[in-house]
Amino acid sequence: MRILLDSNILIRWLESNDPLQPLVDRAIDSLIRSGALPCYTSQNLGEFWNVLTRPLDRNGFGLTPRKPTGERE
Repeated sequence: MRILLDSNILIRWLESNDPLQPLVDRAIDSLIRSGALPCYTSQNLGEFWNVLTRPLDRNGFGLTPRKPTGERE
């Protein structure tokens, strides 16, 4: 069975400082152990990217993309 992971779940799964991260991590582990296949769509990834890169003062995480090591500006 495929399970669609909402962008809020993706964010909390990867953001180790989020207080809900342990709960989300356990829930996803439980789904995988039960045979479910967690999935996402391009819409989920777009929302995920938007929240991660939105400034902190606009209820985002304020992250920026990093250049690969050794890449010149």
